Amino acid sequence: GRGKEAMPHSETLTQQAEKLPAEERHVDAYEMLGNMHLQAGNEAKAREVWSRGLPRHPGHAGLTSRLGQK
Repeated sequence: GRGKEAMPHSETLTQQAEKLPAEERHVDAYEMLGNMHLQAGNEAKAREVWSRGLPRHPGHAGLTSRLGQK
């Protein structure tokens, strides 16, 4: 219920993660932020977030499956 309030914080988390070496624990931020955008009705933004995460976490099942969804 507080997705819109959490989006800026999640965006900050992904931006911070992008400045660090990729770690498995960072992938959750991409999944969560993308999911929030999808729930808010912005599929294009969700796919953009998941796409940003995939090069850092190649082959990650969650990101891969989300990007495969239509």
